[in-house]
Amino acid sequence: MFATFTGNSRRRRNVNLSGQKSVNPFTNPSWSGNTPVGASKTVAQAQVQRLQRQQERTRLKAAQRIQRVWRGYRTRKALRASRRQAFDQIYGEGSLVQDPARRTTDAIPLLLSVFQASVEDDCRRLCLLARDLLQTNFHAFTSGAIDFVRLEKLVRVLVSGLRR
Repeated sequence: MFATFTGNSRRRRNVNLSGQKSVNPFTNPSWSGNTPVGASKTVAQAQVQRLQRQQERTRLKAAQRIQRVWRGYRTRKALRASRRQAFDQIYGEGSLVQDPARRTTDAIPLLLSVFQASVEDDCRRLCLLARDLLQTNFHAFTSGAIDFVRLEKLVRVLVSGLRR
């Protein structure tokens, strides 16, 4: 009647050859003490993992912001140094520009972009420029080579330089 009857009433063992253990995440081992049971354990683990991922994203964003601020600072500092060097070349001993009117036209934008009253050399640079402006009777502004918007900024720079 039963073709598969071998005379043995025991069930055959099911062997899984995939190498993975079948672990039920909803079971609670008896030795675990006061850990959550069943589904609440899985939910708690998911919350911890979610929190860890969020903290990692926050750390990554903070590191990116620090890098962005540092790179901006370094770039601005290098640009300021190069503009100061260009100003010093205009007023240097071996300068090709000897005409005070042309020197002021070239030097005003450079000085206005980098001037800091706390830097001693910037105050010296401001004095050189002011001397040339007085010699030329502000020719750079009256001739239209420099627009009057920059004159307002030059006045603010002069006032901050004098306050020092």
